[in-house]
Amino acid sequence: MQIENILSLLGIISVAGSYVVLLLGVGVIDSESGKSLYLLGGVIGVLIGMGLMGFAKLIRTQAQSLKQLEDIVKLTRVQVRHLDEMRKAAVGEVAAPATPPNNPPPLVTKVAPKVNPTAVKPAPKQPIKPA
Repeated sequence: MQIENILSLLGIISVAGSYVVLLLGVGVIDSESGKSLYLLGGVIGVLIGMGLMGFAKLIRTQAQSLKQLEDIVKLTRVQVRHLDEMRKAAVGEVAAPATPPNNPPPLVTKVAPKVNPTAVKPAPKQPIKPA
């Protein structure tokens, strides 16, 4: 059970009990000293009950505001993500699509290393003898 429900329940019980105490003080008790204590207790009980119910309402309102704020943050994040994707598409930064998992990876062919022509020295020329 949530705390605001418990506070509301306690507030309602306090107010209801205070009304009973006030009714006892007004209608049943004949002595003046007892009547004033019942009336004072009833008023204090009503004030405490109303305070508990108000505090429960405040907690409930804060919880709803927090939930709304979280929803707004989620929506904003989604909108920012879409705007970023649109910006990338407009600039041309679109990432290459991923290959589907059922397709085999492309074959890799090995290429012979390139030889630096300056590193290879030509064979010395043999002098040609006239015959």
